[in-house]
Amino acid sequence: MINIKAYVYILIFNVVLFSKFVHSYHVFNLRNPDQNLIESVTDQSNGPVTIRMFRFRHDSNVTRIMFFNEVVWTSRSYLERVLFIRLIISYDRERLMELNTINGGFHITHYFRRTTTTWRSITQRGFTNIESSIRSERILDIKGPLDHETFEYHHNQLHGLESHTFVVREPYSVHNVSDGNTFVWFGNRNLRCLGAIVHGTLQRPHLIQLNLIRANRERSRIYLRFSNGVWYHITRSAFYRTLAMLDAEEEQRRRLQNDENQ
Repeated sequence: MINIKAYVYILIFNVVLFSKFVHSYHVFNLRNPDQNLIESVTDQSNGPVTIRMFRFRHDSNVTRIMFFNEVVWTSRSYLERVLFIRLIISYDRERLMELNTINGGFHITHYFRRTTTTWRSITQRGFTNIESSIRSERILDIKGPLDHETFEYHHNQLHGLESHTFVVREPYSVHNVSDGNTFVWFGNRNLRCLGAIVHGTLQRPHLIQLNLIRANRERSRIYLRFSNGVWYHITRSAFYRTLAMLDAEEEQRRRLQNDENQ
């Protein structure tokens, strides 16, 4: 019959062994990175798109990846651990993740995309297609800051209201136009914006003309007016009537200002 002291020693040994086993595996949260697990973090940016690379220490043994409270990935084998993560961020939002692991000498790559509410596993082909799209997608924000790599820009203040012309450069695609935090137009994969003319200052715009193109190369224009804190669509004739009125008001304001300065 085993004596009590020997039994206690065996129990303590198992508890210590189990504790070491449990604590040798770690959780890594993308939104709260544990610096003790990381060997290096590098960022490579191109306009609003950032590629962030997390490389883990060889002894980190990361077996679970989380995003806030969401479990994105968990190892299905006690031998599989994470080597590095490649995170693709666009306009400050995590969009794609490439997770590279090793399992008994075999390297495995897992691919994920972020939807509105959660992360989902996708194929390598799906990942590649979405990454290519993200690299070329841009948002035209008339409030700026201006991305000169994406947009050709011209400023005109010769007569009436000042105007600002934006032309989208190749190979970029614009499917959304915003005025600061307010989106004024949404496109889709078959409809994109080629450029815009903004009338008024960029901080207080009055009118916007958007030049659009469809997938079948058909071109069109839409006209927007800002009134009472809201952007809304108007007809072409209403657009130019309003522009003529605002130009006349601006010219009158300048004449009065010049008279006061003389």
